[in-house]
Amino acid sequence: MRLDLPAADRNVGADRLVAASRLEQNAEQGEMGKENAVNGETSIGVNGRRFVDGHGRQVLLHGVNMVCKDRWRGYIGPWGEQDLAQLRNWGFNAIRLGVLWDGLEPEPGIFDQEYLRRLRRFIQQADAWGLRVIVDMHQDLYGVSFGDGAPKWATITDGTPYRPTEPWGDAYLTSGAVMQAFDHFWSDDRGPDGLGLTAHYREAWKVLAQALGCEPNVVGYDVMNEPFPGSSATAGWQQLFVAYGAAWARRNGQTVPALEDLFRQWRQAETKLSMLPLLDDPKTYQSIVESAAPWFQAWEREYLTPFHQGVRDAIRTVDEEKCIFLEPGYFSNMGVPSAIEPVRAENGEADALQAYAPHAYDLLTDTEWVHAATPERVQFIFAQLTRVQDRWQWPMVVGEWGAFGCSSRAQGVALTVQRILERILASDTYWHYLPDLDQYPFFPSLCRGYPMAIGGRLLEYWYDPAAATFQMSWEEDPNGGDDTVIYLPDTGVHAITFLQGAGPFHVERLSQGRAGYVTIAARGSGLRTMIMGQKGNRPGIEGDRRNLS
Repeated sequence: MRLDLPAADRNVGADRLVAASRLEQNAEQGEMGKENAVNGETSIGVNGRRFVDGHGRQVLLHGVNMVCKDRWRGYIGPWGEQDLAQLRNWGFNAIRLGVLWDGLEPEPGIFDQEYLRRLRRFIQQADAWGLRVIVDMHQDLYGVSFGDGAPKWATITDGTPYRPTEPWGDAYLTSGAVMQAFDHFWSDDRGPDGLGLTAHYREAWKVLAQALGCEPNVVGYDVMNEPFPGSSATAGWQQLFVAYGAAWARRNGQTVPALEDLFRQWRQAETKLSMLPLLDDPKTYQSIVESAAPWFQAWEREYLTPFHQGVRDAIRTVDEEKCIFLEPGYFSNMGVPSAIEPVRAENGEADALQAYAPHAYDLLTDTEWVHAATPERVQFIFAQLTRVQDRWQWPMVVGEWGAFGCSSRAQGVALTVQRILERILASDTYWHYLPDLDQYPFFPSLCRGYPMAIGGRLLEYWYDPAAATFQMSWEEDPNGGDDTVIYLPDTGVHAITFLQGAGPFHVERLSQGRAGYVTIAARGSGLRTMIMGQKGNRPGIEGDRRNLS
């Protein structure tokens, strides 16, 4: 795929090209559609740590979660063309689309074909707007009996009652009913028809992949959202509080508090904040979360990795071309190191199409103090995630981060995460889509300049929302590659400067506002560096340490 560039652009031979006005002169109005310079072929493959498109270009997936948990809506949100157009205008090129097992298999062995048709129609609409889709089998607190996900027929609690908590996620740690449901699931205990629960789950994935895998913009399948160990997690999370108590006692020169007192203090909003200063120190935080790793990692080895393998095997009977996205256990969200392992093909080799899909959430997520997450703690969480990526050399998409809701003070935390994502060259999907996301102060870290497709290997990039400055470096592929495409929230305010590897470029502005794409023609090989805006130092990681009140 090459652009038909003007002759004047084709003849550019200088090592340094500054074109302040051409962004305006070449800007084109109108919709680009899916067969354009941005996506080309919508299929995605894997090459080592990179996602690659049909032209061999490295791809960064940048998008948003769209998950409807409402049964009365049929588990698909009221999303339409206006929402999809808005996503593309904001620079997103991917959606992590939630599918609810309860909607897919409302009765044992009975699959809702209308739900599948509606999912497929939405995916087709997304394709028309150049948006790729990761299909996510979503759950929170196991199932609809407590939250969302599994149907009631697949929920076995042995009569244990359920009591909601605030915040809702604490029920993972306190509800015997939720733990029992997960225990029976991981043990593959029989459902009402005599078939095991995980066997049902595998069959559901087979049906889902067969129905949706034919869509070219489906990137792949996220096996389970935030898999939770069940009752085996109890020893691990208790160890977290034991380690916290010991660290608190050492710092204050006092006796270790009782476990029950610490847990009670953590569960109450008015006292929880008093526990956080100790966790601001990265070394203390690391020692606490890593102390619980043996319990959680044992479950990942014994249950989660075989579970992933079984779902992979089921999917591969109907789809050998889409990526399998693997999530670590629930506690990796907060930085507990994971022991997750690859899924393997029938010959014993690692499946060539798999990726790592962790989540990253600070301890203050789902509270009114979400804006007060410390940069040091957030950086540590991401460092733990990248260690797993380094171990297995997978591409990584951070499937959930943020969850800022309607916060008016989360821009500092959002900028911290943006800087980290840029540094580690990770793909990401923010939690979650709101039609008015652009009205919140953290929005500039979502609608940001980034390279969507790179004709070679991306080395570094960063975008400064305040100064609307973008810079990137990449090593072009000597075996061909293709044009590099960059999304910019504003295509008209600054010059483009090539510091290395000058070459022609083309700008296409979207029909709404000033956002658009800069497409840089491939030269075939060599190091290339470009800057949009004024040359400056790469921004550092920042955070919002405002008053919590």
